[in-house]
Amino acid sequence: MLATYDKKKTLTVKAQIDQGYAAAKLGGYKRAKGYYRRALKKTPDKDVDLVLQLVGELKRLYERSKDYASLVVIYKRAYSVLKKSSRPKNESRTYAYLIGYHQSFHLKQNDKARIWLMRSDGGGSTPQELDAAFWVAKLDREANKPGMAIKRLKELAGRKVSKNSSLYVQIHFELGTLYHLKEKWKSALLHYRLVAKARAPAELKQYQNTAKEKAKEISSYLKSLNSSEG
Repeated sequence: MLATYDKKKTLTVKAQIDQGYAAAKLGGYKRAKGYYRRALKKTPDKDVDLVLQLVGELKRLYERSKDYASLVVIYKRAYSVLKKSSRPKNESRTYAYLIGYHQSFHLKQNDKARIWLMRSDGGGSTPQELDAAFWVAKLDREANKPGMAIKRLKELAGRKVSKNSSLYVQIHFELGTLYHLKEKWKSALLHYRLVAKARAPAELKQYQNTAKEKAKEISSYLKSLNSSEG
């Protein structure tokens, strides 16, 4: 048994990959993972394409077994390799996003997820960057850090976000809600009205209806304040 294991360890990277492919084809997924893992470990960082190829092979196997912790490990290797390379930054950011996604959604590691989601956001307006920034703001809110959430959402609102998008509605609804909780009535009213006027997708009509009601309530409250002061 030991001799067999040692033999596996001494196989070349190409041989490990070939064995992994053969094992996976026959349904030996556990063995395939072992071969691919060893091949990945032996592959130098400078061989970016091969690292990413092996990450792709392992990704399919780990997704099959719902092994999200191992997925995060291989994605971190891909991220590290891409960061050292001259490849476009959006490639490493994609892996940062995937790490954050799995850490938050599957592994419930929100503090770690927040760090990776921030790394995946280059401050641009790609769907991934916008989604990552919004997700971080929601994590801040869940962590009872409304000030940080507001700051991030305001920055996000300043990017190129389509007024017809779901995200536009969600950003301003979140801002309206956060300002409402802080009793910053005029700011809350502003954002609720932006939600109410947006061309919201059908699935977000409830957001609009709620925003309209909240805006109406705040507007009435502010009028009553002005009347009493007058």
